[in-house]
Amino acid sequence: MEKLKEESYTVTRCHALRKVPLNQLSIEDLRILINQGIGLKYLLPLAIDKLKINILAEGDLFEGDLLEAIRKIKAEFWIEFSEHAEQINGLIARNAQMLAAKFLNNKPLDY
Repeated sequence: MEKLKEESYTVTRCHALRKVPLNQLSIEDLRILINQGIGLKYLLPLAIDKLKINILAEGDLFEGDLLEAIRKIKAEFWIEFSEHAEQINGLIARNAQMLAAKFLNNKPLDY
C-alpha cells in the first residue's frame, strides 16, 4: 500500500509531536494532542499546570482554546481519571467569576 502523499496538518503535527519531550510541549502542542485524544493521562497534568497559571491559556486558535480542548474529552476518560476532573472543576470554580464576566458579560445563564 502506497503511503498517502499528503497528510493533514493535524496528522503530520501529531506524528512530529511524538518525538518532542513532554516538558517542551507548548500550549498549542497540548491543545492539538488533547483534541486528538492522544496521551491524555500524560498530557492532562501538564495542561492543568498551564491552566493553573492562566485558566484561559491560549494556543494558536483563541483565548481559552486549551480549556475548550479539555472540555471535549470523552466521559470515559474522566471516569478512570476522576482526580483530573476534580482539578479541572476546581480551577473553573476558582475562576468562575472571571469566566462569567468574560463569556457571559455578567448575565445569568438562561435555563
